[in-house]
Amino acid sequence: MDHQSLDLPVLANERFWFCGHAFETPSFDNAEQLVLQLASVGLILRDPASDAVLEGDVDWMSRRSVQRHFRHATGMTLSSYQQIERARLAAALLMNGQSILGATFDAGYFDQAHLTRSLKQLIGITPAALIRERPQLSFSYKTTGP
Repeated sequence: MDHQSLDLPVLANERFWFCGHAFETPSFDNAEQLVLQLASVGLILRDPASDAVLEGDVDWMSRRSVQRHFRHATGMTLSSYQQIERARLAAALLMNGQSILGATFDAGYFDQAHLTRSLKQLIGITPAALIRERPQLSFSYKTTGP
């Protein structure tokens, strides 16, 4: 989040040391287990208010409370999260064959330049290059049902 590298002490048996605890180095197969372990020792948390934000059920909280709870639970502002989700949607639309202009407006960007700046900043590639090169993006998988 803060663009600073973090070098963690590496232990034997593919483990690393973090905040006084040893954890197995995550892989594709055990990443969920790492998250559960981090939560069990209190290094990460799940805030019901943040879940409500993601589900759009925030009528019971003030706007400031929504922002404060979300930032506390995720380490990022709600606005940053929304920008990432919009870029994710735009990238998925482009990778599925939608035109740049169509993806611009369907993802909620003001104009093509706005889309281009956002994708360049958040994923490091322009919409045209995304269509042309079709790179593997770590966030381009479907996160919702069919």
